[in-house]
Amino acid sequence: MATVVKVYDHGCEVCVQMKRHDRVTFESFPDTTFTEVALDDIVSPEATPQMRLLAQLVEQHCLNVDYTIDLPAYLILDKSGKMLGSHVGAATIRELRAFVENSVHPVLSSE
Repeated sequence: MATVVKVYDHGCEVCVQMKRHDRVTFESFPDTTFTEVALDDIVSPEATPQMRLLAQLVEQHCLNVDYTIDLPAYLILDKSGKMLGSHVGAATIRELRAFVENSVHPVLSSE
């Protein structure tokens, strides 16, 4: 089982465009779930421990060298919360499918 977490911003045009096909693409893979989290929720001082962990993963794997982030950011986590892969910014359906296949599918096949 793997979970894809989409980190987005409400004012992000690319995030809105990706919403047209990201959920259906990720959920087309067996044993893969999809969830969306607003960037403001993971950086909030009141963030839960799970949200703080997401913020740390975004910082470690998705930040540009100038400390900015391209959104949306997609994090793929296994059932224990281990990071399997990340993708930032716009992507085609084909690119999202390849991203999942390269990050998740080999793990699911070996279990």
